[in-house]
Amino acid sequence: MLRVAPHGPFATTDSVVALQAVRKGFGLAALFLEYCEADLAAGTLESVLEDWCEPFPGPVLYYPSRRLMPAGLRAFVDLIRAG
Repeated sequence: MLRVAPHGPFATTDSVVALQAVRKGFGLAALFLEYCEADLAAGTLESVLEDWCEPFPGPVLYYPSRRLMPAGLRAFVDLIRAG
């Protein structure tokens, strides 16, 4: 068993900042594999809690209705579907 004594709170919603933080030893981060696969391959980071990591099936977009959809939203939905 490994015990870690944190030195203070740190939280971010920015994946780039989270990756920089874990590279410097700040703790753990939940990131998409694409963000950190080079670090994992190089051995500078290691994956933990893999049994609890579900595969990402892709983005999900909820919107109210197909009727009277604004043109910008229609273009975004089409872009995501083409994905």
